[in-house]
Amino acid sequence: MQKHSLTLCLVFSDDEETIGRTLKSVLAAVDEVVAVDLGAKDNTRLIVEGYGARIVDTEWSESGAAARNAALDAAFGDWILVMEPGEVLESVGPVDLGRLLAEKGPLGYYLRVQGEDRRGQVHLRDELRLFRNLTRARFRYRVDEQVTPALAEIAHAEGGDFRPTSLRLRRPAVDETNAGADQRRRLTLLRRALQEQTTEPWYPFRLASATAMAEGGELLPVKGFSTVLRSLEEAHRLLEEGGGEDAGEAPAPPWGDRLYAMLSQARRAVGRWAAARDAAERGLQIWGDSSRLRYEQAVSILSCAAAGGNARRGAADGSRVTKRDRKRAVRNLESLLDGPRQIERVEVERAHFHSWPRVWLGRAALVEGETARARAFFQEALEENPKEAAAWCGLAEAAAAEGRQRAALQIYLKALDATQLHAASWEGGIRVLEDLAFLDNAWSWMQRLALLLPEYHGLAALEERLIQRRRQAQTAGV
Repeated sequence: MQKHSLTLCLVFSDDEETIGRTLKSVLAAVDEVVAVDLGAKDNTRLIVEGYGARIVDTEWSESGAAARNAALDAAFGDWILVMEPGEVLESVGPVDLGRLLAEKGPLGYYLRVQGEDRRGQVHLRDELRLFRNLTRARFRYRVDEQVTPALAEIAHAEGGDFRPTSLRLRRPAVDETNAGADQRRRLTLLRRALQEQTTEPWYPFRLASATAMAEGGELLPVKGFSTVLRSLEEAHRLLEEGGGEDAGEAPAPPWGDRLYAMLSQARRAVGRWAAARDAAERGLQIWGDSSRLRYEQAVSILSCAAAGGNARRGAADGSRVTKRDRKRAVRNLESLLDGPRQIERVEVERAHFHSWPRVWLGRAALVEGETARARAFFQEALEENPKEAAAWCGLAEAAAAEGRQRAALQIYLKALDATQLHAASWEGGIRVLEDLAFLDNAWSWMQRLALLLPEYHGLAALEERLIQRRRQAQTAGV
């Protein structure tokens, strides 16, 4: 087996506390290290030099892509491994790594990247970090730079594919002392790039991604959500018009499926069921079979059905859902269970293939009036994640459908104990409180919902209904 060389490429600034762990974890695996110095003022450069790395000096030009490409330009290896200071490559056997690099078909490999958010929750992403050292394989975008679009164009024109591996990177936990300042700098750079490159869809998409809040696979209608939605719609418009750095040989950028999935979620968050379904279906049309987009399509259909947009009642926005639509949505959700069968270009969350599809299979059963079957799905989802608020909410809806209002209220409280940022649990609890004639309590719940999720699409109608109910109660009391 012919040996292929491997170069580690990284970019550093003041990273003296973390970069040593990174370099130590890869020394046995790589043939050379190329590090770009963005002007470190601490001892990082001395540490990097101590590990035998070649250092490239470059001035920071507010372009992440330019910095990354400076390292690629200086690399001699047949393959490139990209890492961040602080990341650690878990132990890998030289024979296993050599076998990967000797494969003729792949242009690159996905590594499983494990990180921890501010709440201590562990997240896994599959990122294209190992790829062939090709002249055209260069990073794009000034902010949140990506090499995947260029590699996808090469694969489209010349062949080759991208494969999963068992290689794993561990990211350090989020440093709370610097997280806020880092986020503000990133947002500043994104907004500046957005103003200067008005035809590039990447920047409004990344701005929306950086400012949106998500919980349980859904975007949250918190304060500022309307701005997130506008950014996604703008990114969608620009992408459909064919603008930006990705207007090259490939038919569409590989990150676009994430944009369409997120756009579907955002439209659903404001009650635009038909538009949400359109986004998912358009994404599937462009990017082919994507489990993320199949999930969003199914959820949009079932959300509409649950809201009353079925073939019998219709819907004001044209989002009619037939029995055939619902069956297709159920099949798509069932196909996701216990996946993924193969890695995708999108981040992989365990919940996406386990608890989330089960929640929506339960909701589909509720639409059909099959409460016992629905409860079974919700219980399975809770076995996967006891903090899955949507599953607790589903159990509460099943109890309410069976006339067990007080039990339903207790379950809604469990849902809100899992997270207070779940609008359906607040609204469901309010309906139960109305049924129990606890109108003052219902009003308090509505006010709490308005405080936490002020851009929730059902808020105005909910407030109006409660006002009418309280007036009726006062009139009856008189």
